[in-house]
Amino acid sequence: MKSRNQSDGFMTGFFIGLMKTDGHVESRQAIFSSTSRHLAEDFSHTLKRLGMKYRKSTYKDKRENRKLRYTVYIEKLSVDRCHNILNTTGAMVQW
Repeated sequence: MKSRNQSDGFMTGFFIGLMKTDGHVESRQAIFSSTSRHLAEDFSHTLKRLGMKYRKSTYKDKRENRKLRYTVYIEKLSVDRCHNILNTTGAMVQW
């Protein structure tokens, strides 16, 4: 994202788009994962702007020719907000 001074509507749409492409939501957890560090950082910034708590981790697959994976876990207390934005119930959603 070139500028982080986007409107709340843009940030909400950005969040929805990323969750629908590289996200996974269940009743008590939500996860976004990417091989792009910049995309994971932009997603983290979006969560912060939307008032959600999160934690980040990286994972290097031991198999040959694998990229580092950046994962953002939306904390349990923020998952209800996540469901509200995505208009989902507590059921598992994987697009």
